[in-house]
Amino acid sequence: SERLESLLEEAAQLMTEALKQPAGAAVSAYWSGRGYSDTDIREMGLGAYVDRQKFLADTRLWHHPHEAIKAAGLLTEGFGGTHPLTILWRDRAGRATGMVARAIDPLVEPKYKYSAGFIKKEGMIGFSEARGSKSILVVEGVLDAALLTARGLQAVALGGTELSKEQLQAIEEAGTRQLILALDEDEAGRKATAKIIKTLSQTSRLRLYVVSLETGLIHRLDAT
Repeated sequence: SERLESLLEEAAQLMTEALKQPAGAAVSAYWSGRGYSDTDIREMGLGAYVDRQKFLADTRLWHHPHEAIKAAGLLTEGFGGTHPLTILWRDRAGRATGMVARAIDPLVEPKYKYSAGFIKKEGMIGFSEARGSKSILVVEGVLDAALLTARGLQAVALGGTELSKEQLQAIEEAGTRQLILALDEDEAGRKATAKIIKTLSQTSRLRLYVVSLETGLIHRLDAT
């Protein structure tokens, strides 16, 4: 809805501002430690959600009912606490539909949390920027796709290992002709790659390539 989109966009703006404040220093240091430049951070739309009470006390949110803030998933467990690093999730039209939060402490599991209530399969990180490209790189990691997009590449993130029917349809309807899969090399990633290859060979006319992250080799598969 328009209210949800507006609320998420306003919340993301507050979190972007928080990243530049003393309270967001730990999150900023995390980015810097991973080699992200200030330009990368700005282009990726990253933010810091480090203090839930301070966030809720911001007068710019007061025109939104508390129940609306809760319904938007902004009070999801871990948000504003164990998972302080944030980025918006958008649908195929580029509208904000949810928020992804990441832990910066390596001991915290799961690494990512998604705002309660939103449907991940209806969008992909980076898709609005990749729309219209003849070739799209598909990865698992939210931050990986966001960084690649910020640096001018056409990349999208599944936010996991599942390529939904809705996501595939969006890719095909956007005019894409080639799909380059670069999922993780762990067992889950290999199984997901095999499943996607099988699905596309049966249902899609996309030309499919698979990247081996271990070797750097690109394998072409005929999906038709």
